[in-house]
Amino acid sequence: MTKEVFIGFDSAWTDNPKQPGAIALMEFEDGKPSNFTPPTSATFAQASDAICDAKANSDYVLIALDQPTLVPNRGGCRPVERVAGSLVNRLKGGVQPANRSKASMFGDAAPVWSFLDSLGARENPEAARSCASGIFLIEVFPALALPSMIDEISTRGRAAKYNPASRAQFSPDDWRMVAEGVADHAQRRRLPDLELWAREASRKTSPKKANQDQLDAAICVLIAISWRRDEMSELAVLRDGITGYMVTPTSARTRPILASAAQKYDVGFNAVWNGDAARWIDDLSPPAEMSTPLLARITKERGVLGGKPCIRRMRIGVDQVLNMLADGVTAEDILTDFPYLEAEDIRAAYAYGAMLAEKDRLQ
Repeated sequence: MTKEVFIGFDSAWTDNPKQPGAIALMEFEDGKPSNFTPPTSATFAQASDAICDAKANSDYVLIALDQPTLVPNRGGCRPVERVAGSLVNRLKGGVQPANRSKASMFGDAAPVWSFLDSLGARENPEAARSCASGIFLIEVFPALALPSMIDEISTRGRAAKYNPASRAQFSPDDWRMVAEGVADHAQRRRLPDLELWAREASRKTSPKKANQDQLDAAICVLIAISWRRDEMSELAVLRDGITGYMVTPTSARTRPILASAAQKYDVGFNAVWNGDAARWIDDLSPPAEMSTPLLARITKERGVLGGKPCIRRMRIGVDQVLNMLADGVTAEDILTDFPYLEAEDIRAAYAYGAMLAEKDRLQ
């Protein structure tokens, strides 16, 4: 029996106990839904515990996180946010830019980094679709996904105003539309427990901000399932594993808009991924040289070999590979002794050493 768990987590971006995010889980056994954990409020720590429990008892876990996970830029916005804005702004919505100057959200001590470290999840959308087992994480954005999931939003040309915290803009009709849209989506996927939960949510006459976070968590679950199950003609991953990315469903109306914007801003649209995503910690921005596909295999993260440069987030350092080569061990022998490494990883280690040597000059 194969057990898969799809998890949606709206983190609320900060770690405020009075305003936590929300998490929801949908479990499958041999491809059939077996258990639904309804959306509930959760802090980063509570979400980490729930995810780690799922990881320990499942073959496959995919987390759809409503929060930027790759934020190398000190200011401004990430390229992927310009692409998302091409659709969301057209619908009179908004995209909050992610950058390191927002210390509580993306600074070195922001809670999202320790949360991500605690999971040990791979950020590789392609692997999340193709691998039979493992734990994976994708960044998602409900406001970007909803126009593709609910046709009424794109046809009327106006984003859903379903956040009760924005009292001046909140629309009870939009709340019902989004909740019913989630229910309809769950019905099409034959997920009766999620459908029932969303139908009940649509009947709330005075929803609170916590209810919206829970609804977003349910949306994240559906995006995760879509990413695993649906055809790529109905999906998109924008950008790459260095400057930031988003995974989203698309529709006949939204796909051309996003594809055109991706081309305009030189952002990858379903581009091939080379290795897992890299979160840069020691430097706020990765060196320009590291934007090459080869060097994208070299990653640095808290909690992995003390932040030293590693091969694709694995616990094998670049220094270890280079030292073996210096000792006369051949690349073929290294690949034999470490079967999870690839030939391109050895080349990436060489390239990383060459890059550092180029910078090491007498002053």
